[in-house]
Amino acid sequence: MSSRKERFKTFSRRTGTCGGIDELRHRRREDEIVIRKEKRDWILNSKRFRYDEPTDEISEQEVIAATQDLLKGCDKCIEKLQLLRRAFSQGSLYIDAFFSVENVLPCLVGLFTGPDPDVQLEAAWCLTNLSAGMHHYTTAIVKIAAPYLITYLSSNNHFLQDQSAWAVGNLAGDSKECQDLLHTQGAVSPLINLLQSPVPSVVQSASFALSNLARENPSIQRTMLDNNILSNIIPFLHIHFNSFDILCELGWVLTYLTASSEYVDELVAIGLLTRLLNLLDNYAAEEQNNGQVITPLLRAVGNICAGQDEYSVQAANDPDFFSSLNAFLHSKHRHIIKETLWVLSNMAAIADVSMRILHSDLLSSVTKLLVSTFDIRIEVVYLLCNLGSHSSSHCSILAPLKIIPQMVVMLKSSDLESLSLALFFCEMMCRLTDEGQQQFEECGGIGYLEGLEYHSNEAIQTQANEMLETYFFLGDENVDQELDEFQQH
Repeated sequence: MSSRKERFKTFSRRTGTCGGIDELRHRRREDEIVIRKEKRDWILNSKRFRYDEPTDEISEQEVIAATQDLLKGCDKCIEKLQLLRRAFSQGSLYIDAFFSVENVLPCLVGLFTGPDPDVQLEAAWCLTNLSAGMHHYTTAIVKIAAPYLITYLSSNNHFLQDQSAWAVGNLAGDSKECQDLLHTQGAVSPLINLLQSPVPSVVQSASFALSNLARENPSIQRTMLDNNILSNIIPFLHIHFNSFDILCELGWVLTYLTASSEYVDELVAIGLLTRLLNLLDNYAAEEQNNGQVITPLLRAVGNICAGQDEYSVQAANDPDFFSSLNAFLHSKHRHIIKETLWVLSNMAAIADVSMRILHSDLLSSVTKLLVSTFDIRIEVVYLLCNLGSHSSSHCSILAPLKIIPQMVVMLKSSDLESLSLALFFCEMMCRLTDEGQQQFEECGGIGYLEGLEYHSNEAIQTQANEMLETYFFLGDENVDQELDEFQQH
């Protein structure tokens, strides 16, 4: 879903920044998945090894020998499988060693589908950890083993369901190619059914698999909604549900489902936004909140508020939501602060909501974050641009806060996004407030603008030149008048 932060670009009538901001927003959307993969911790990774108790170091030769023994049909099959699944969890070196033996994958699948339940479970664990390996191995597994993994999702053995769901989640986390193959093979429906399992570990593994399947894949998202995934998720969205791990996984499912404007209306219609707001309000009231859960829930709310205006109004009308967001702005988790600012940016695209934010305690918390880390400061500036861009009445509330000097400092940045945002804000304040130009001059802003006239980026040059010409350079008539007055003296 396109972010509502794009709304402020329509107000850049004088600076010509429309294309530049639009391009920056496009880049941010394209980079979103990469950022998530780099910064989320293990609970949110797209692939996860399943670990056992620590053991002595295993050599590549031991892995090859155990693999060869399996092919020969040795008596100690379970011991060999246990050694292998521990080795696979230690990295790609051992997975490479396993696949260096010919015909080993069909052999492992044969053990997985065999009559011995203990052997079957160990083979499933091996497949789970192999599926967390490199792409070329994962694609081989999804073609050969995935149909059986999906079949066992509906088994009566909870351990096998858990292991199979985890393996499917790893396969889905590899690529869109693997997602589509799993979709074709019928993985979605049995995974949704597992959300009703009485075994928490099964529900968590199924939720993990569903989140990876839903990521950036509209056709799978549609199948999930058609299979009533929301009616299976809603029961978990209450404060008394105490499994943060499950709620975290389901939160990312909701994040991906709400990321498309195609589905937001039907999600809101069944009460999802109300549930999310209530849940976030409750978490904000706790002294110890869980960042891993709050992050995807905030992202889902932000996605919804990037939809129709009424959704942002509904969020703003929640009696506790502004207080909750204010609490999150003081979180010890940086990613919660960033997500909160993003939610507010989307809500601030509505003039009335923006004015309510400006008159709330949120404004003080937001402006204090201008001295925070670079990534948070960028989110703050996006929000301030949206808050002020509606009218001179909005900007007049920002003017006494002396934000312009801090924006002028950002004009020294080598980051194009920072530069363009700072220029936009300063131009907006010069255009829509009486004191904007004076504040900008007093903190040396003109000198920075003159330096940017020769910037290597053409859009930055244009913004700087147009600001100088519009607000700070005297026209020819004024110059002649001043010259005449000087000569008369």
